[in-house]
Amino acid sequence: MFPDHAVYNSRNTIILYGTLIYMAIWLCFAWLRAQQSRRALEKNSEQARIISAISEIYCFTFLVNVQRGTVRIIKHPEEQLMKRERAWSMNEVVRMQAEHNVAPDFREAFISYCDLTTLAQRLKENPNLTLEFRDPKEKVYLMTTLPQNYDRRGRLESVLMVTQDVTAEKERERDYQLQLKKTAEDAERANIVKTDFLRRMSHDIRTPMNAIIGFTSLAATHIDNKEQVLDYLKKISTSSQHLLSLINDVLDMSKIESGKVELRHESFNFRAFLQDFENLYGEQAKSKGISYETILASDLEVQIIGDSLRLNQVLSNLLSNALKFTPAKGMIKLRVSKTGEDQENVYLRFEVIDTGCGIAEENYDKIFESFEQENVDVTYKYGGTGLGLSIVKRFTGLMGGGIHVTSVQGSGSTFTVDLPFGKIKESGKPTRF
Repeated sequence: MFPDHAVYNSRNTIILYGTLIYMAIWLCFAWLRAQQSRRALEKNSEQARIISAISEIYCFTFLVNVQRGTVRIIKHPEEQLMKRERAWSMNEVVRMQAEHNVAPDFREAFISYCDLTTLAQRLKENPNLTLEFRDPKEKVYLMTTLPQNYDRRGRLESVLMVTQDVTAEKERERDYQLQLKKTAEDAERANIVKTDFLRRMSHDIRTPMNAIIGFTSLAATHIDNKEQVLDYLKKISTSSQHLLSLINDVLDMSKIESGKVELRHESFNFRAFLQDFENLYGEQAKSKGISYETILASDLEVQIIGDSLRLNQVLSNLLSNALKFTPAKGMIKLRVSKTGEDQENVYLRFEVIDTGCGIAEENYDKIFESFEQENVDVTYKYGGTGLGLSIVKRFTGLMGGGIHVTSVQGSGSTFTVDLPFGKIKESGKPTRF
């Protein structure tokens, strides 16, 4: 027992300290609750920002409560669907999406993908759970499921289902695959063509080589017969020129494809240039019983600036082809005309016209490709590497011009080449012919 004054004298102090301790405990508890609430708010805010940022990328964004089977529509093309206050049921959203935004062929797969009863297990087996489907307008979509929350027992509580329009990517992928396929087919076709070219080249080279060897042997055998030896030498010279032209074609194409062709810009006598062609091909045409004519359709400058060697190769290839494909009693014309001029350049057109076998219209582009001829019959009947017209096209392009062909099978062809040349700057009127 304590006297009453001993007890009541310390009562106020005890109450004061007790109150202070209680308030301190309450304040600590309130502060901890406030911190927890703040962290939860920050977490929810961060999740909301992440979901909002993700929703900008996707056209459909659904936050799905797996355990309750409810959906909150975060993003949808129809904005009124996002304004609904209460959550949607998952079955309702799946039915709505399947009916309006999924093509009939993909609806069964879409409904199966959205089945919440198996979703947790499927995500455990495959964290990258996606579905590709098309809508009724044939647009392609990729749907992805992203786990969001798990409860205290580790069970899946909510997921984010996002859908992205990947139509453009699919089209690019399809175009890329088509391009790869085309490249592979082109490479295979090129290999076949080059193999055929090597086979033909071996035959074409062997023919003049055999002639050279054979006539050389005959000339040695008949060394005392001057006339016969001269005839053999003439045939050897012809075969040698043919062999040289084959080799030159291959070398020219090799230079063109490697980008090592250099064009010269030098003045040359254009009148003398055309006269040389008149003499050379006029004589060759006469020996085959073919009529040859050079037509000057307009006044032309005597001196022009350009690459006379490449021009020679272009016209030589065209005229050689004309001679090759034109039968006896046929006709070949080289028509030269001016299509225009300015202070720096004169623009000339060269037309090689023949009455040969002609070319089918569907083969116009083919004949200008490397190692190609119109068809197999042409190769076996007339021979050749199939490089001449390809070289002509490449050279005309390098010289700033172009070439095109018109033809009627059985009646003949016209190859038209348009090229620019520099003008000689002289005082007074330029000399023309």
